[in-house]
Amino acid sequence: MPLVHVTVPEGSLSDARKQLMVEKVTEATLEAEGLPSNERTRMLTWVIINEVKDGNWGAAGGVVCLADIGHAFGISDANPRAPAPAPVS
Repeated sequence: MPLVHVTVPEGSLSDARKQLMVEKVTEATLEAEGLPSNERTRMLTWVIINEVKDGNWGAAGGVVCLADIGHAFGISDANPRAPAPAPVS
């Protein structure tokens, strides 16, 4: 079964968003493989979220921090990211 690595800046995802990421990546992976989504196939689909410490990203030839990434997407104190998703039951 598949193993999917997701790499994000440290602190960029709340626990609720990590849960949602794992759920959606799992479902997308099963769909791409043409497998049914059931307890067994979901249990055998691994998603690992790697969090990279701030200051250890690089883009455009320089070091990029989480604040820089947020700024590039228009995220600020006045315009925060979307609210956390509702808990999954």
